Amino acid sequence: MTPEERLELWIDRYTNKLVQLAYSYVRNWSTAEDIVQDVFIKSFRTNSPLRDESKELSWLMRMVMNESKTKLRGKRWREVLTRSIPENTSRSSEDTYMRRIESEEIYDCVLSLPDIYRTPIILYYFEDLSTKQIADVLNVDNGTVRVRIFRGRKHLKRELSKRGDWHERG
Repeated sequence: MTPEERLELWIDRYTNKLVQLAYSYVRNWSTAEDIVQDVFIKSFRTNSPLRDESKELSWLMRMVMNESKTKLRGKRWREVLTRSIPENTSRSSEDTYMRRIESEEIYDCVLSLPDIYRTPIILYYFEDLSTKQIADVLNVDNGTVRVRIFRGRKHLKRELSKRGDWHERG
């Protein structure tokens, strides 16, 4: 497969997932799309085929995470966050509002986690990756990922309980 064909295949297969991953870091769709485009360009320029094609998504995700962190360097998370979470218009406006508030609270808590817990939580719950896939992305053992997710959930539960009875709203 030529590098151009490989790039085209990656764009078709992975663009949406990679943009969502970048967005979970930078919280801006345009910036997330730019990050993914930069990653595709860098991967094309390296022109070094992966030895194990089954790990190409993990490799690209690692590149997106690193590029996202680079974009955020020097900026505080609060400066980057936006409050626009896509809405499901089939719900009542009150239900939609309450779910949006709850989602924002939860996502703010996730973003406030230390990186060691935040990244596995985002990849597991927001990107629907398995713990094995996350282990490949982070280059750690599968057991380490499970422990980080477990501890991250404990941190989230503690933080959300400090903020009030959010779980009783829905």
